[in-house]
Amino acid sequence: MYKYTIPIISLEFEVPEPSKMGISEGAYKYKTDTCKDWGFIIDMKTDNEVERKWLKDIMFCESTCREKVDNGQGFKGLYQFNDATWKENCEGDIFNGFAQIDCALKLYRKNQQDRWECKNTTL
Repeated sequence: MYKYTIPIISLEFEVPEPSKMGISEGAYKYKTDTCKDWGFIIDMKTDNEVERKWLKDIMFCESTCREKVDNGQGFKGLYQFNDATWKENCEGDIFNGFAQIDCALKLYRKNQQDRWECKNTTL
């Protein structure tokens, strides 16, 4: 077993050998069920069901839960941040899913949900 520490939420847990989970090169790259994986992180970081649902719905609609997606038009990650928004409001690597969730939650709590046009709520 390998130990991974997620400093953002101060949670340490043991997981099977990384190659069996689809994790490569020390990065969090999931082969399947990424919405469930990121949903778990959202559940740990949020205060209520309204925040949880909003973050999960927007994440699914914007990127189908893919932290490293780049749409080729300047929008990246789970929540499709552009570089300007990221630099102004966020910290860390724009392709880090944990940082992306933190930033989206920060903007949500500042009542800036209108930054996202995606309204699909199928998750």
